Amino acid sequence: MSLRRRMKIDQGIIWPALQRHMAERVAAKQVLAHLKISDLRENPAVPYEDDEVTRIIQDGVNESIYTEIRNWSMAEFREWFLSDAATNESIRWVSPGLSPIPEFAAWLEKMGLWENGRLTSRAGDMSVFL
Repeated sequence: MSLRRRMKIDQGIIWPALQRHMAERVAAKQVLAHLKISDLRENPAVPYEDDEVTRIIQDGVNESIYTEIRNWSMAEFREWFLSDAATNESIRWVSPGLSPIPEFAAWLEKMGLWENGRLTSRAGDMSVFL
């Protein structure tokens, strides 16, 4: 089979699949952006009743801080986190209300702010979490 014919076949098979994948990815990002922080905590990947680790994590959240930020959407949090308003002090203040939530850690990874258990350079000053 000629290279030209092979490329036509590949484009006919791969391109539609790639377009579907890209559309699904955009849709998933839109859904995630509209999720509230409370949605992640109230719907853990493993039910609270079924897993001791989930109970430890959930019980470790600072409730007074969490109550103040629970209605932020993930998009609102991302915009705040990457803005000049997110000072070292404000990030130190908010982190006990968020960091124990595993789904939140997964979101940080997806945004490129967390990798292998550490903040990336994109996240800025890492000392705020120490």
